[in-house]
Amino acid sequence: MKKNRYTIIFLTIISFYSIFSFSVMKDFGITYDEPTQQTIGHVMSDYVDGTSKSFDALKDDVIYYGPFFETLNYKFGNAMEKSFRVDQVDAFYILITLAFILGIFFLFKLVSEMFDKRTALVASAFLMLQPVVFAHSHYNSKDIPITALFIIALYFLYSGFTQKKLWKIILGGIVTGFLADTRIDGVMLLPVFFGAYILFLISKLKNIPRQGWLNQLKKDIQFTVVFLIAMSATVYAA
Repeated sequence: MKKNRYTIIFLTIISFYSIFSFSVMKDFGITYDEPTQQTIGHVMSDYVDGTSKSFDALKDDVIYYGPFFETLNYKFGNAMEKSFRVDQVDAFYILITLAFILGIFFLFKLVSEMFDKRTALVASAFLMLQPVVFAHSHYNSKDIPITALFIIALYFLYSGFTQKKLWKIILGGIVTGFLADTRIDGVMLLPVFFGAYILFLISKLKNIPRQGWLNQLKKDIQFTVVFLIAMSATVYAA
């Protein structure tokens, strides 16, 4: 019963958080680097549509930013502006806020599986209500999507490896591919997760029979190969 109570409290908090976030969106205005980020989305959107093959507008370090989220956000923002007559500035912030909310949801799920729902509620609330993070969740099209995708990928990897569910491993690979295609430093997820998981496997060696440990290692290697294929295919496709 307590577990359900914590879930209900979390869903209530995130619902009010979402309503408040969208209600104050107009207060944030335009950030100094937003035109640059939208240029990435514009150039890549034209490339995807086939209207232009030129990357001349992507100069200096801008070329090292991945195309995935900026392209998606550019198309989403234009659709919101044209279809629902949303203010031009707000239209390009909606998907950023939605990405952050989705990241918070998966943070709750991740910590619930790693520890318990009470801890998950506290962790989610701390991140959600942190003033700087709250502000960035309305306009930062670089760090917020990276954070959200990192958490989501980490959830699918942790859950997939611990529960031995192949479909979660595949989803983890796909999300990690999108993560790397948003910003290349997203690949830091690999040493973070697999480094910790290797230490976890080593710690289990003392507690289970050697043959059982080897069987688990074999399964984990197979899952890792599937994950890397799914990630690589997504990076190539995106």
